[in-house]
Amino acid sequence: MKKLVLLVVLFSLSTSFYVNAQSKKAQNDGFEATYQNMKAIINSQHYQYVGHVVYNSEDRKVLDQDLNQFEINTTSVKGSLTSLSSFTYNTKTSNSKITNYEVTFNDEKQTVLIEFNLDKDKFIIEVKPNGKAFLTLSSDVNNIRQTGMIKRI
Repeated sequence: MKKLVLLVVLFSLSTSFYVNAQSKKAQNDGFEATYQNMKAIINSQHYQYVGHVVYNSEDRKVLDQDLNQFEINTTSVKGSLTSLSSFTYNTKTSNSKITNYEVTFNDEKQTVLIEFNLDKDKFIIEVKPNGKAFLTLSSDVNNIRQTGMIKRI
């Protein structure tokens, strides 16, 4: 009787592990098209980040997407990013050029990491498998964290 109970327990555990592994594989397969599309957009070397929400550890605010856009190519950036305070990071009047532009594709995790500097400011955009983009701007004046998406121009 104990052996039968033990076999039933082992069978149910192995079944739950198998189902969990299958669902994770199906989820990764579902995101594959999104990931490949994102790679193509970023490899075009001319795309746009559109911010949806700005946040910090205490607060968040939904953004006007028409006013919170950042056009990126490998040499320059133009647009503006809104922070939670009254500060807006604006490059429309700046002649700053991108330095240290680097893109890393992680095919296993289906993520994309975009890093670059604009003068002393450091930008990091991490694109997740579902297509959401997380932007972090580290600046002497203000730090901005946003979620949004990458769009083809």
